[in-house]
Amino acid sequence: MYKIFSTFWTIMAFLCLVAKGQSPGNYLGPSVSAKAGAVVASRNEWSAFHNPAGTVDHLKEHSLQAGMVYSKLNQDISLPVYGLMIMKSMKPGTVFMAIDKFGNDIYNISNLGLGFAKGFSNGSFGIRLNATQRTNELQGSKHAFSLDFGGIYDFSEKLAVGASFEGIGIMGDAQACAKTGVAYVMNKFEFSYQLEMIKAPAITAQFIHALGIEWNSNNEKISAFGGVGTSKGGTELGFGMGLNALRHLNISIATNHNFIFKERLQLGLLYEL
Repeated sequence: MYKIFSTFWTIMAFLCLVAKGQSPGNYLGPSVSAKAGAVVASRNEWSAFHNPAGTVDHLKEHSLQAGMVYSKLNQDISLPVYGLMIMKSMKPGTVFMAIDKFGNDIYNISNLGLGFAKGFSNGSFGIRLNATQRTNELQGSKHAFSLDFGGIYDFSEKLAVGASFEGIGIMGDAQACAKTGVAYVMNKFEFSYQLEMIKAPAITAQFIHALGIEWNSNNEKISAFGGVGTSKGGTELGFGMGLNALRHLNISIATNHNFIFKERLQLGLLYEL
């Protein structure tokens, strides 16, 4: 498993350098946005939008999760982002659906993703098929189909490494990026680091670094998360909190300030059975 993951990680880095797109950087999910996106090596509750391998949780093999997220990007104009995901964990693996929409009447991106992830004794691997529509008031609509791959390898209960490649174009103008990272758990804290590599047409490869931290209370009723990211374009900072308000319902909120979208607010609702 380790040799397979090492090979996969190397391929991800290479594919990024020849990719013809860039990540939209929406960071759906309050705990993702607050940590500047540093979740590629984590089994995050919003992994259906990011690394599909993170949807596998060995402690929740028969759970059903449904989540909604709303984000408001304050650029020169307000740009709303909506997300909906449904995830079912079973013994053979995890199946999930993730839908998100970004933009306004002038320009927007809609995406439907269907995925499957399989857990192993010391890791997990996942794949997601995406159908994307980009609409521009001047140029009309464009459609694209793409694949996302991801893997997480657990060195121990405390240390994990992860990698993902998003937007492998099957047809159409699919955008792509690669991510690698590490996560370390110590007591009530999880520390994470992520390197995102972007190669857009006519632009030199860009590397985005992100550091994240998450704290959970003993009874897991309250959580707090924060992070910082940096690239050639500047720095972004994030902070957020989560609360298990009811028995099965988790409410989380986060704010993030970055060089592209300026202030970014997110509200997430997650229901689990």
